[in-house]
Amino acid sequence: MKNTRIYALILSILIISLGGLFSGCSDDKDDPTPVVVEYAGNWKGVTAQDSTITFAVGNVGNNPWITAYKYSVGIVDGGTSWTSEGNESSTDGIAQVISGSFYKNISQLKSDNEAYIEGTFTSKTSLSGKIHLQSPITQQWIDMTYTATLVQ
Repeated sequence: MKNTRIYALILSILIISLGGLFSGCSDDKDDPTPVVVEYAGNWKGVTAQDSTITFAVGNVGNNPWITAYKYSVGIVDGGTSWTSEGNESSTDGIAQVISGSFYKNISQLKSDNEAYIEGTFTSKTSLSGKIHLQSPITQQWIDMTYTATLVQ
């Protein structure tokens, strides 16, 4: 009789243990799903000077970041024309999108904080902003506005 109770106790412990083991196994519903951040995807647009501009928005630390941008704009300033190009990418992010906007210093000079690209997402599929550069010819500051849309 004492052995029967011990066997019953051992069997009960075994069943409880196996139940806990199997309940620890899960289907994929408990696995974390990747976070899709707002504005993620590829964006393409045009500047006021009719030049193409592109952006990529990615998930960096579960937050939206500009992960790439590229532009090439031709400017006529004071009768002289010049071209400005920008091209940067990083999977670590270039500029964080905060409250639907971003700002990135694009100066080639360490001491110059005035050259920049900025943008505001006006909807989940629309972006507008400006590129602020200094003309190498006249030294005047020029704002080039742009608009872009999500192209995925």
